[in-house]
Amino acid sequence: MNLSPYKMVYRTLFLLVCSFNLVQGQDAHFTQYYQVPAYVNPALVGNFNGLFKVGMNYRDQWRPAIDRPYATFTATGESKFMVGRHDPDIAALGIMFFSDQISRYDLNTTQIALTGSYHKLLDKKTKQYIGLGYQAAIFQKSLNYEDLTFGDQFNAIDAYSNETLELLPGNNIGFFDMSLGVDYSYTSTSDREFNAGISVFHVTSPNISFFGKEDFVDKDLNVNAVLDPRWSVHASYSLPTSDAFSFQPRVLYMSQDQHKMYVLSTLFTYKNPRSEGKKFYFGPGLRFSNRLNSTALESVMVIVGYDYKGLNLGLSYDYNTSDLFNDHYGMSTFEISLNYFGQYENSDAFCPTF
Repeated sequence: MNLSPYKMVYRTLFLLVCSFNLVQGQDAHFTQYYQVPAYVNPALVGNFNGLFKVGMNYRDQWRPAIDRPYATFTATGESKFMVGRHDPDIAALGIMFFSDQISRYDLNTTQIALTGSYHKLLDKKTKQYIGLGYQAAIFQKSLNYEDLTFGDQFNAIDAYSNETLELLPGNNIGFFDMSLGVDYSYTSTSDREFNAGISVFHVTSPNISFFGKEDFVDKDLNVNAVLDPRWSVHASYSLPTSDAFSFQPRVLYMSQDQHKMYVLSTLFTYKNPRSEGKKFYFGPGLRFSNRLNSTALESVMVIVGYDYKGLNLGLSYDYNTSDLFNDHYGMSTFEISLNYFGQYENSDAFCPTF
């Protein structure tokens, strides 16, 4: 098929820009996802022990393999309010700042999200709640063309030093998005806790292409890049085995277009009965993802953490096992989380835990 030089320019640029859209078309994920509840399910906002919560997560991905690793950061704040006196429901508000950076090309995604949730008390004795959550977010995406090279820049000797004739679209876009979620939690009189929920992000399926309507593009090319809805299903069960020990298996499933991810993990917690407010936890995890028509193990995870009177520090390490990469160590990921939970002034108050 013969194409005019003008069409070839647009077709090349289209493939390039869409390749970046595919990279960002799948949302980032966290190993310590339970520390960023607003990113998993809007209905989880307010589902914690305390009056308020502030925290941050930082994910450093593939640092040994590339000069400038992928970096993902969140900062969150949550506050909740009791609704009613005798059998109080819970209303909560949360804010989240999210940043995802592919430094090699200065491809950045930032997000500011406001979340509201309402947890209806079903049974006071067993602390059963059904929660609904809504999240509104503003996104901004940018790309630095100075770090990109094109075929027509090659000087035919040893460098890409020529000026490019590519007609580049704007490199900064913004869009609005919405997300919804529902969550159920239960705490028995023996301190066994169960939590499960489902959520959908990107309800509006926003267009994240850098091409605008005003850009002249070949009518035969579809330059739109829709951010598909992301579905999340999660569950956890906490079982005390003694006054000092407990364990909590967790399951997370995420699906976005053809991308699917499964996470299985367990946390073992030790609480010193003689030292109130101090806990140590650790546990392994497995992450599976789909490739072509099969699902395979992607990473083996190790998580450790420490609680001290409302302050929580968590560390995790992902070892990539995918046979798509020869250097498994180079594709490893490190993550750190830090959260503070404000305590109740009234010890008779209660709230479910995730």
